[in-house]
Amino acid sequence: MLYCFKKDDGVNDTADKICTVYENGATTITIIRNWFKRFRTGNFDLKDEERLLQPPSSNGYGSYQNHTH
Repeated sequence: MLYCFKKDDGVNDTADKICTVYENGATTITIIRNWFKRFRTGNFDLKDEERLLQPPSSNGYGSYQNHTH
């Protein structure tokens, strides 16, 4: 993605290139937009940022499950 960003490729072109090399569904437009947004602010750190919320658990409630009974 950084390579495409520096080449001034668009988000859709970048998604097409990534999905051609890896496979359809390898990335999404939203993911690429978020990375390009980071790059435009000067943040070229390629590590994912920590997420504030944990991914949803198998029961669908994630870490904020209501524990009232």
